Amino acid sequence: SHSMLDLGIFLKVCWLHEISLITLPEEISSWSLVSQLRLSNNALTGLPSSIGKLKHLSMLFVDHNRLRSLPEEICECKQLSHLNFQYNRVER
Repeated sequence: SHSMLDLGIFLKVCWLHEISLITLPEEISSWSLVSQLRLSNNALTGLPSSIGKLKHLSMLFVDHNRLRSLPEEICECKQLSHLNFQYNRVER
C-alpha cells in the first residue's frame, strides 16, 4: 500500500484545500514534478523548508491558513510566479 506522500511523486497539480491540514511533512520535497500546490483553507501554522526543493512549483496557494511567515527556502522555487498568501496570521 502507498501513502499519499509516495504517490505525490507522480503529481503535477495537487489540491489539498479544505481538509483541515495542520502540517505538511518535509517529505513533500519528493514531489519533484508539482507545479501547482493548493493548500488553501486549512489550519497550517508553517510550511516545511523542503518546499524549496519543488523546482517546478509555479503556483502556490496558502491563503486562509494560520501561517505567520513563509520559509526562506521558498526563494529557491525559481519558477514560482503566483503566490496567494492572503488571510493568514502574519505579524508586522
